[in-house]
Amino acid sequence: MRLSAALLAICLAMLSAVSVAGTSVAGKYSDGKLTVDLSETAGALTGFFSMGDQQFPAIAHAQGNSIDGSFKSGGDSFLFTATLDADTLTLSTGGKNYTLKRLASVADPLAQPAPGGANNDSLPGYSAVMTTDFGKALFAQKPGATSVTAALESTLPDLAHYFDARPTIKGAYEDSKSHQSGGAVFTAALKGQSVKGVVSCKLVDKGAAVTITYCRVDAPPAEWTKLTSEPPAAGPVTAPDATKVLGDNARVYQFSDGTGSITLADGWKTQSSSAITPIFIQGPGDQGVFIHSSRNILTPDSPTLKTVQHNQAVMKQMGRNPPPPPFMFVAEFTDPVQATKDLAPQLSQFSQSKGGPATHLDEIVSHQDIPSTLKNGKAAIIDWTVTRTLDGNARHYRGLQTLQMAPIGQGTWMLFATGFTTPVETFDHDRPIIFAMIQSIKVNPEMAAQRMREINQHQMAMIKQMGEASSAALQASHDQFQRDQDQRFADGQARHAAQEEGYARHNQQFRDDQLQKARGKDDQVEHILGYRTVYDTQTGLSTTADLSDVTGVVNSLNAAALDPNRFVQIPLRDQQDPTPGK
Repeated sequence: MRLSAALLAICLAMLSAVSVAGTSVAGKYSDGKLTVDLSETAGALTGFFSMGDQQFPAIAHAQGNSIDGSFKSGGDSFLFTATLDADTLTLSTGGKNYTLKRLASVADPLAQPAPGGANNDSLPGYSAVMTTDFGKALFAQKPGATSVTAALESTLPDLAHYFDARPTIKGAYEDSKSHQSGGAVFTAALKGQSVKGVVSCKLVDKGAAVTITYCRVDAPPAEWTKLTSEPPAAGPVTAPDATKVLGDNARVYQFSDGTGSITLADGWKTQSSSAITPIFIQGPGDQGVFIHSSRNILTPDSPTLKTVQHNQAVMKQMGRNPPPPPFMFVAEFTDPVQATKDLAPQLSQFSQSKGGPATHLDEIVSHQDIPSTLKNGKAAIIDWTVTRTLDGNARHYRGLQTLQMAPIGQGTWMLFATGFTTPVETFDHDRPIIFAMIQSIKVNPEMAAQRMREINQHQMAMIKQMGEASSAALQASHDQFQRDQDQRFADGQARHAAQEEGYARHNQQFRDDQLQKARGKDDQVEHILGYRTVYDTQTGLSTTADLSDVTGVVNSLNAAALDPNRFVQIPLRDQQDPTPGK
């Protein structure tokens, strides 16, 4: 499955910040025409270049006061370099230089004076376990609380003193099985700035543990990840504390492509090969961690889906059992919570088709909408419970994920997710370990930048080689033409026709050579794009299929249509540069 740049932005948002000479590179820069929007990541920068209505995904790395990276337009990548001096970003790409100024950011609510002179910097009885530029996570013990309801009732008055006014409660929840945990979602104002947050309660031996997490409504998704990436009672997992959470037997796993490493707790395993592609980790107690995974989803009106459904219906009308089509996930582009509910039965079917367990989504425990980093996208942090059944044995699991969704074409959208599932009984124990492992991911910026440069240099070398070959062919054509001219003068009119024929043959050879080069380039472009056109010879309609599976798709469609020649795959070379007679 292909991974887009936008997909990379999601997974890296969970890592720590990048700075240049102590000054954060993250932010927006513009000269009025070109806008560069960069987000901070561990050893990397991700974001977009914008010009008018067009957006180009970008990834870069900083070293000292220098930045180098690339941005994508269609299937092509282009290198750029930049230097940051105070609030001025000087960017160079394609032989052009751009001088961009940092745009003013939204004022920090924690730095603004509170209405009426109130002091909201601290809350008696609470300790700050995480503080960012956009919000805080506060923790307190409620010794007298014997239920989740009692813990919430004792916490809400505290919020009224901390925020500008009593917060507005948007919803509350409680674990319907154990009744040992729950919480409430709220909105409020802090020093004139709108914020949203969650109160989380968990009953412990002597009362309840309460965490208040809030963040500005305009905060990037990464800020919510920082504030919610650790269970209430344990406090934040920062780099110095990660070893304490993971234990003395933790080991550093080096990704085989040299792009980085991740620290794994004892008994946790992964076979992932790169720090910048989907990472899957298996725990010793049936825990599963997925980091920046993705999946293509078709909408019910997708042309591909409708063609398959039509062919299946025709075969049934003829009294024949149609062959099973390739497994396709189908859901409307709605919102993360509804998409989770819509796809849950299909994920269960897919799991069973691979010999895995049947899964049933029991409950969406809670969810928090967050801003999406993707164009026209939607995002949320979702806490859910699920039951898995295999060989008659059922087991309950709980999961937490950051989920983003965005349209990628006609009748298709992409789902991106980072999160984990654990048995319900080990959720609280596993959560800090999992987040410590996620936060331990280290990206080697030099290696990542080197690999990007290698890819781009290879592409540029190919373009240069093609240009040199073309120039050489033109020069050879010129030399041959001159020799032909001299020969024609020497041999006279008697051999003129033969010489003209030779000249024509040479030109045809040159055209054939150029056509072959163009078709070869088309093959390279098609390989980069990763898909190929599938054409219905009967209806004239066409769609696309993954390059790795296009033959299987065509064969399946033809089998369903009872016509081995109805559906054909059309390589990009035959569309862009067909050979004569085709």
